[in-house]
Amino acid sequence: MFKMVYLYFTDIRKDGKAFESFINRQVGIYKNLQSNPSYYFSDYASRIKFRNHPRVGFPSVYDFQAINHDRVLEYYKERFADASDFAFTFVGNFDENTMKQLAQKYLGNLPGIDREETWKDIGLEYFPGQLRRSFKNGEAPKTQVELFFHGDFEYSPENAYKFNSMLDYLRIKLREELREDKGGVYGVGLFGSASKTPRERYSITISFNSDPDRTKELIEAAKGVIKKAQKELPAMQDMTKVKETQRQSRIKNLEENRYWSRQIMSIHNNEELDFSSILLESLEEKINNLTPGDIKSAAAKFFNFQRHVELVMEPEEQPQN
Repeated sequence: MFKMVYLYFTDIRKDGKAFESFINRQVGIYKNLQSNPSYYFSDYASRIKFRNHPRVGFPSVYDFQAINHDRVLEYYKERFADASDFAFTFVGNFDENTMKQLAQKYLGNLPGIDREETWKDIGLEYFPGQLRRSFKNGEAPKTQVELFFHGDFEYSPENAYKFNSMLDYLRIKLREELREDKGGVYGVGLFGSASKTPRERYSITISFNSDPDRTKELIEAAKGVIKKAQKELPAMQDMTKVKETQRQSRIKNLEENRYWSRQIMSIHNNEELDFSSILLESLEEKINNLTPGDIKSAAAKFFNFQRHVELVMEPEEQPQN
């Protein structure tokens, strides 16, 4: 592994056949994806939410065909000319002394010119107000729905925990309302993220598929769940579900290398120095201190219906025989 890392920095070769093969594979993949309604919806939604920013959305076949091999190689060499500001994370079962020796031998001899890298804000701006778009694509008798909310976020581990706990609670209530009570969806997705860099902000996405005849009903039901959470405290049985799910998830995660790697990099990227926040004892303290009022306050704060995007993709009308 260390040898491979070293070679990625120092033994950079141009391979025209490998490059051409890669481009051809990607072109084939994306040609097929373009006929997939779910792919189309995801691409369309991204471009709407980020106001057609050039860095957003899936690449087109033309984008791949326009890639210049020499320019790619030039850019790669420029980026990997300086390892002084790289962060390497190692997670797993290994001997610490052996790892140090290997790091000194291979990582310590990587090229470095002491550049100072920092975050670059590339201007990814969310759609600023309310927007509702409905369009048609695909033949399957189903409608795809996405509700998107966003705003500024005062980042701290505590605020991030309350934000994520509110999402945990709403996942329970949305599933109960849309799937179990109304029987209108097979599943409903709720995804959220709160970031510190390059700017402090959050986003939340609710997505589901439905029968075209019930789309409006289910959208209003989803909004109703949110509005209820903004006005009413969660029941204690729901708080118990949230807390127990968090405990079980963390116990399982602590055994996964992928979890540790992700958490360590998150702490590094957010310039935090306290690794104790990711330990089980720290989570238990947060869980014990989490109140129904925290959930209600977070729902009221992070769901702003004056600043949200609603996207609906309906099936195309089929010609009558």
